[in-house]
Amino acid sequence: MASCPRKICLLVLILLLYLLLNIFGLIYHEPWRDEAQSWLVAREANLVKIFAISHYEAAPVTWHLLLAPFAKSGLPYITQSILNLAIAFFAITIFLVFSPFSLSTKILFIFSYYLAFEYSVIGRHYALSILLIFLIAAFYPKRFKHALIYAFLVFLLFNINVFSFSFAASLCFIFAWELFRKKIPYPINSKSSLMGLCIMVAGGCLAILQVYPYGDSIYSLFSNVYSSFFLAAPLISIKNALFPFGDNRSGFIILALACMTILIFPLFKSPQGLSVILISYAGLFMIFMLHMRGELRYDGFLLIILMVAIWISSYYDAAEGKLSKKIQFMILKSCLLLSVIYCIHVYSLEYRYYFSGAKEMATFIRQHNLDLHAVVAQNGPSSSALLPYLKDSKFWYAGQKEYASYVYFTKHNFIANRISVHEAVKEMKLAFPGRKDILLLLIAPLVGREAEEFELVHRTNKKVFRIDDEVFYLYRYKNFPTSGNFIEN
Repeated sequence: MASCPRKICLLVLILLLYLLLNIFGLIYHEPWRDEAQSWLVAREANLVKIFAISHYEAAPVTWHLLLAPFAKSGLPYITQSILNLAIAFFAITIFLVFSPFSLSTKILFIFSYYLAFEYSVIGRHYALSILLIFLIAAFYPKRFKHALIYAFLVFLLFNINVFSFSFAASLCFIFAWELFRKKIPYPINSKSSLMGLCIMVAGGCLAILQVYPYGDSIYSLFSNVYSSFFLAAPLISIKNALFPFGDNRSGFIILALACMTILIFPLFKSPQGLSVILISYAGLFMIFMLHMRGELRYDGFLLIILMVAIWISSYYDAAEGKLSKKIQFMILKSCLLLSVIYCIHVYSLEYRYYFSGAKEMATFIRQHNLDLHAVVAQNGPSSSALLPYLKDSKFWYAGQKEYASYVYFTKHNFIANRISVHEAVKEMKLAFPGRKDILLLLIAPLVGREAEEFELVHRTNKKVFRIDDEVFYLYRYKNFPTSGNFIEN
């Protein structure tokens, strides 16, 4: 009995350390354009537009709808990060309390790069997926006893993002297979189980209706933005999942493939755990080969799904394959330890440098009341990262040739926003002929004759360690009509 209070105290201490670490990260984190996009859509778009935008976002509307009450009520931008951290904290609490792993494995996992930084400090919809994944894994033994609750969780998981879709599909498949083959070791209510299965399938159908890309979306197969399969994408993603650091040299990839093979091998004794891996990874690999390649925020789902597949398989074959499991966990802990070390390194970078230069530039613009002037932005997606800090402001995106805040990810906008510095100046002069009260926001410095016509007002004053195209330069005409003295040549 005495060990129980000690165990609770230890869990509370771990959770407290996790929370303090992430609060530190949140304080020093500068949100980038993907975080801004979610907040801007939630703040400015009505319900109809939110559903329309989902076809260009590769994600259903759930995250935007969750943010909308906070964003539309005028709360500050950091609210999104706080909400995301709260979700991530709840997720790791579920993992710590209910997962079957040893305490050392749990600690290494929750303080590894993905759970302690990528999905907790960076405010996106991924933490919400992970929370639902862990809730489902914890609830898994009761999936037939409380089929409707389980089905509702899977329904929600379908409707968070495309990266959780294939995992939800694997759960749906396993549920149907066990139900129709009578693989449940206890009496069940067939009517509620069938209803639950229908709810899960409905969740998948609803998600497809929301994210199926329009013809002009960059994610459409007919957009020609991604002209061919990138066959090496799964290999790079496996490497990133286990080793979220270093380059993509063949030696690193081979090591990662060897480790992943050892990690998955014991699951061959569990049809359910293996089904989770095969169906989930097949869906993710298809996404990676078609569109979303080599990005840590996507590849981390391979690790999350692997951990949950092991978790689910423990309900079936806990006593089998002891030697293979010892090797499995030895490899797993080694990979997680390296990830923890890398996470510490990333936190040091977050402390010393900028993740994105958007917050610093937006602060300068706001402090000097420059948001009262028209701002021409060279790159729409990058520049949109400033707008959550500038209430009721929009930039004129030179490539798109329009005032906007959030960006529709169409083929046209994808190409248009690749506009060069020279082209941005040209478009500004065409759109605002004769006006000298225009500010020019660039992601590269002016050179040549144009550098003589404009003067630098401000530039990102620290190194940006992650989002390289969110280093900003703010220019104005040399005869800009203002009495302010804030030139930073």
